[in-house]
Amino acid sequence: NPRLKIALADVKRSVEGGSSFSDALAKHPGIFNKMYVSMVRAGETAGILDDILVRLAMIAEHDADTRSRVKTATRYPLIVVIAICAAFAFLVSFVIPKFAAIFARFKTELPLPTRILININHAVQNYWYLILLGIIFLVAGVVWYLKTPSGRGQWDKVKLKLPVFGVLFQKVARSRFARVFAAMQKSGISMMRTLDIAAETVGNVVIARTVEAMRE
Repeated sequence: NPRLKIALADVKRSVEGGSSFSDALAKHPGIFNKMYVSMVRAGETAGILDDILVRLAMIAEHDADTRSRVKTATRYPLIVVIAICAAFAFLVSFVIPKFAAIFARFKTELPLPTRILININHAVQNYWYLILLGIIFLVAGVVWYLKTPSGRGQWDKVKLKLPVFGVLFQKVARSRFARVFAAMQKSGISMMRTLDIAAETVGNVVIARTVEAMRE
């Protein structure tokens, strides 16, 4: 990983220059978060740095395994949704125009679902560029909103309430909280500091607020 390689080279230079290992890691918060830095600092103080690094490796491996399990669990539903969307697009683009020519010969009023599909086909064929532009703006707007604090909070709240997957996301977040909490407590870090860092690393704003309320 080129980014990690550059960061580790800088950590090496910092340690050779007299900085502690934890201070060297703290210069790269995008790679080594507060949990890493705090646990390494505790390990340096207590003289158990090797044990701390093993615990951090176990947490990283558990996170990778959890992400893999979540991807596996959501893969089939995602494939089904994509297949449905593709089938609908094929229906509107190729099947409906054939039937529209046949229906045009009849003088009777067509059923509402059929009229809707014909109108969708007409809109796609004649205004596809506007539809595409609208989709691009919609996606960009959603991505921008999710990057804001309020947007991230709303999205995390929705994720926890999703049918089936909501329970999965809750279990993943609770599992990560428990592992981080246990590892930091074993490292000798105070309860308040542990809760503070666990709230940041739990990966869900709603659950993080709950942990912060527990800390208060």
